[in-house]
Amino acid sequence: MIKKHTVRNMALGAALAAVLAAAPVFQHAAQAQGPDKTLGMDCWNNQFYNGTNGFFDTNLSGTNNGFWVKAEMIEVLEDAAANNSKYNSYVSAEITSFNNTFGTNWLGNSFNDDICWAVLAYQRAGQTSIAKSNFDAMWSRAYDTNLIQGLWWNTSKGSKNACVNGPGCIAAARLGEMSNANLIWNGFESNSRVVGSNYAIADHMNSDGSVDWTWLSYNQGTLIGAAMATGHNNFAGSAVTQSVNGFGTPIRVEGVGDQDMAGTRGIFARYASEYAGAGPYLTNMANMAWNSRNSNGVTAGTWTTRTNDGTQYAWECSAAAAMEEDYTTALPNGRYEIVATTTGNCLQCSGGGSANGTAIVLGPYTGQTYQLWQVTNLNNGFYSIISSNGGRSLDCIACSPNDNTLLDLWDYWAGSCQQWQINPTSGPVYRISTQGTKSDGTNDVLDGHNCSGATGTRMGLWSWDGGSMCQQQWTFVAR
Repeated sequence: MIKKHTVRNMALGAALAAVLAAAPVFQHAAQAQGPDKTLGMDCWNNQFYNGTNGFFDTNLSGTNNGFWVKAEMIEVLEDAAANNSKYNSYVSAEITSFNNTFGTNWLGNSFNDDICWAVLAYQRAGQTSIAKSNFDAMWSRAYDTNLIQGLWWNTSKGSKNACVNGPGCIAAARLGEMSNANLIWNGFESNSRVVGSNYAIADHMNSDGSVDWTWLSYNQGTLIGAAMATGHNNFAGSAVTQSVNGFGTPIRVEGVGDQDMAGTRGIFARYASEYAGAGPYLTNMANMAWNSRNSNGVTAGTWTTRTNDGTQYAWECSAAAAMEEDYTTALPNGRYEIVATTTGNCLQCSGGGSANGTAIVLGPYTGQTYQLWQVTNLNNGFYSIISSNGGRSLDCIACSPNDNTLLDLWDYWAGSCQQWQINPTSGPVYRISTQGTKSDGTNDVLDGHNCSGATGTRMGLWSWDGGSMCQQQWTFVAR
């Protein structure tokens, strides 16, 4: 099904044009830093904004034409808003446009994947009740255990596809329905891998059991996102490695113009960016995309030659816009206060202690050395986190990776209980996961014991819950 999206060419403001004129064009060498996120997004918005007919001009001829593309471009704006709050108003405008076009009950759309993409956009926009009501209704008609445990692509039930099960798994986790997320992960996402690889996913499985082994970037992206959503962080890292080795740089063009796959590499960027180890790969592609822009600052599907100045497509150009927003850089080495986003309390050594066995607790920041941590990238996908008060490591008691394990200080010996993944969740917010893997293949995250964020709460490990509750998301404040 082709879901089309048209474009508008609009003049850039004089100031933006001046910046573009001064910026170097068409340099392909990878750089240590990625392109300016605000400039890239401003170019995309200025090129395709339509102030009289919703945020983006959309071709609505034909049943549901434009539904999933419109939902996806809301997410591109949400990616931008996570980096710069000035784009929040654009997200609101596009949500209003979507409501006016498609309403808030989407069950008239027979494609379950379309509903999942819209659910993800609405959940991120704070429209949780609309997202949840549509998701739950979709789940009721789409999920079963026939053929393979998971969601059918559409109401005709001819195939179970990665394009619905990946976003469906992520959506379930973000809506707090972890049991449903795990059903999909343990079903379709774990059993529809491409032959010869454990870390790449097939496109779909037909109702007769035959499999289409086509490997597409957006399906791989949501495989990574589903792994992260269900706590399978080490799997996500392997899937990123599979992507780097298999897709190459840049990722191959999968569609152009208004074709269905024209913008899907942006979906890969969004979910691959949740695994910090993908940062260099994504940054390289973001630079390639930006350096291939035209004089209006937008880049079409090919990221190895300069985009021409003729008519371009918002959907096709959204892939480069998303890549330029979603590339991540590793958390720099340095000394940090590590702060729980829910309460503002920080990680600290109980009683100001520094000896082996000192408990790690939460407390308000007062500028003490026992509240500061030296964070060092080990260049293997993990970090050490060392107390500035005596030089001992953040450690899992008895080196256990399991739920309810408490944290303390211990002499650093580079064990799996002393190496930590620090992966972005949104903007400057991170989850901190142990390298150690539980028997179910998941990696626990730092959390307040018994979900508490109160002063004095012991820190421990717990299963990732989607980040919606407890003390599972953190900011790093350089000190």
